[in-house]
Amino acid sequence: MVFETPEESQTAGAERGPVLHIEDGRGTVYPILTLPTETTAEIFMHCLPDVPSLPRIDTAPLLLGRICSKWRIISLTTPQLWSSLTFRNHTLGLPVHTVVELIETWLARARTCPLFLRVVVHPPRWGEQFFDILKRHSHTWRDVEFDIPFEQLERFGRDLPLPMLERLAIHVASRLSSNPVEAFQAAPALRHLHLLDAASALVVAFPWAQLASLAIKRGASHHCLSILSLTPNLVDCTLTTYFQREQPLLDVVVPLLDSLHISCRGELDILNHISAPALKVLNLEHFFRGPGLLPLYRFASQPGCRLRELTIRAFDYDAAALTAVLETQSALEKLELWGARHDLLSVISRRLGNVDLPFLPRIVYFGAKTCLARIDLDLVEYRSMIEGMLDALVGALSARLGAPREFITLIKYFRITCGPDISKDFSHLLDAFQPQFEELAAKGTNIDIEIIQE
Repeated sequence: MVFETPEESQTAGAERGPVLHIEDGRGTVYPILTLPTETTAEIFMHCLPDVPSLPRIDTAPLLLGRICSKWRIISLTTPQLWSSLTFRNHTLGLPVHTVVELIETWLARARTCPLFLRVVVHPPRWGEQFFDILKRHSHTWRDVEFDIPFEQLERFGRDLPLPMLERLAIHVASRLSSNPVEAFQAAPALRHLHLLDAASALVVAFPWAQLASLAIKRGASHHCLSILSLTPNLVDCTLTTYFQREQPLLDVVVPLLDSLHISCRGELDILNHISAPALKVLNLEHFFRGPGLLPLYRFASQPGCRLRELTIRAFDYDAAALTAVLETQSALEKLELWGARHDLLSVISRRLGNVDLPFLPRIVYFGAKTCLARIDLDLVEYRSMIEGMLDALVGALSARLGAPREFITLIKYFRITCGPDISKDFSHLLDAFQPQFEELAAKGTNIDIEIIQE
């Protein structure tokens, strides 16, 4: 059976006649038509958009079926071409029944191929008929994203057959109902879950215990911790969270967690309630109020906490507090600091250069992005400040080069951001240090200092 989308049926009739009329003998004119069907189908796969996009008659796979009858047959009998679909009802501008027919046709062409779906449906006038189509194909869902009103999730019913589902993203727009959603329980292969809102997710029955990767785009700390308590096999976690003082926080242990990324516009108090003995990668962003780095120090001081990578993007740092944190992490191999002032970098550089009291002995990558604006400093003070920082950096690297090989630091990335009013002054300073940079590079330690005009 041959399926046609509404767009195809409008154009195919007008085009099919002349296409068939000139097709005889074309194999000698266009050698591509002499290729085996399997080869042509493989070429067609490389014509698909890099990112699944809305159905368009001027892009693959719909376009391929409009060239000639042979290509049309190949495109219709290659289900992999139809295994990805992005759908946004508010951008198509078509009647509901037309869109329903389009989606039904598209998914039928995919047959039993694992499906990659991106579905955005607003408002809720798109009812049972639309969701019934998706439900009929749930057994082939593999990677699915839904951006729909929360109450629409209830239309999926309960216990959908989801044997192939590996990744699920739910970006709910509202939560008008507190009824539990039980559609996603029977998903034995589900390992990756992305959620817009933690509070809404708590009324959805996910197979939490089998998840390996979790991302929450928005959630209060107590909701995020409640979810973490349900995920004992989690390996990778990304949280964007905020702290509500009136809510008690649950202490959780995530025994297999390897990578944790927290963006917190406020306090880092959530770290006081997480134990992750296997953690290797920690990325913190945007915290700026409250007790500062104290929660991080407590977290890093937990028995068995041996980070390999630490990235901090903050609005301000306390040099003593950060140094105390770093002293707990003798296994750290990669450190990135965004927003660090010159005085903090000078302190860290001097500590790195003290080989008698090893500081971060395993570090091989140290990156910093800092703003060195002159603000209230005159030119002499500014030059002295920068020279002191560069002296400390060069001294640290030189000292570690003379230590046993296991203490050598290789700096691959060191970025300094400065405004156009001071970049010329800073360039002259860099020129003065260039011979020392080249000497270090010859011995295996690379310094990359980049000036960005802002």
